Amino acid sequence: MELLLKGINLFVLMAVIYFLSRKKLHTYFQTQREKIESNMKSAEADLAKVKDEYDSIREKVNQLNSHIGTLREDAGRDLDREAKKIKRETEIFIEKLRRDSELKVNQSYNQAKRDIESELLEIAMAKAKMKIEDRMDKKGDQWIAQVLQAETVEGTKNYAS
Repeated sequence: MELLLKGINLFVLMAVIYFLSRKKLHTYFQTQREKIESNMKSAEADLAKVKDEYDSIREKVNQLNSHIGTLREDAGRDLDREAKKIKRETEIFIEKLRRDSELKVNQSYNQAKRDIESELLEIAMAKAKMKIEDRMDKKGDQWIAQVLQAETVEGTKNYAS
């Protein structure tokens, strides 16, 4: 019984506390509910704003990725075009070097040929001169001997004496 009285007493106390604080509790909970609802609406607005910004940024990122892809393709084409240009220029330069080297080799060859011909001509001329001089000496000696032993109408004259 005592327990029952304590339970009834507790119930009455709770009812009195509820009755006295009902307006204050109601106001407090109403204010809390309004604050929470306001925070929820604000959070929803912020979430929508963040989603819009995210979508906008995502679209810009996609556009940038697309632009980067285009730039890569353009750069690849430019690189290929430049490589072909450099290859052509290199081939032209190599061909020019080849022609120049052939020209220099031919010039060197022709100069060496002229030098050898000139030297051979000088040697041949020197030998011919020596032979001519040798023959002249021999013929000159013979001619002198013939002149010295020449016959005249008066007879043989010896010019040596």
